[in-house]
Amino acid sequence: RIGDSPVIGAGTYAENKVCGISATGHGEFFIRNVVAYDIAARMKYANQSLDEASSEVIDYLKEKGGLGGVNGLDSEGNVSMPFSTIGMFRGYISLDGEPVIAMYKDLMNPRWREPACRQTGLCLVPIYLSKLTTNTQPCLTY
Repeated sequence: RIGDSPVIGAGTYAENKVCGISATGHGEFFIRNVVAYDIAARMKYANQSLDEASSEVIDYLKEKGGLGGVNGLDSEGNVSMPFSTIGMFRGYISLDGEPVIAMYKDLMNPRWREPACRQTGLCLVPIYLSKLTTNTQPCLTY
């Protein structure tokens, strides 16, 4: 395998009326626990919010020794990006079209819970900043 992110259910999952999830971290833990699907299933069957489901799954992984995080967007346009590492590059486009990016939990913008697509009808996939280059400039991947 190349990584956990391309494995449907583990690193990525989408269901139109529920959510879309992209994950990164200790791949074996994400694969064994079917992380992306588990978040969607908690929302669909246990009526959890995106934030509740994704935070609980990331907390569970940390208890088991797995570190990482997810980028999630629900059918209402709510964004949730919990992680269990020191930092995780992440971002999205706000309703006013401004990019919102963060790296550490203490710098989390209060607009993280802002719906990204409610007014436009266009659901934008959150931007994930995957790595730093040698000159410490972030590289965007979509």
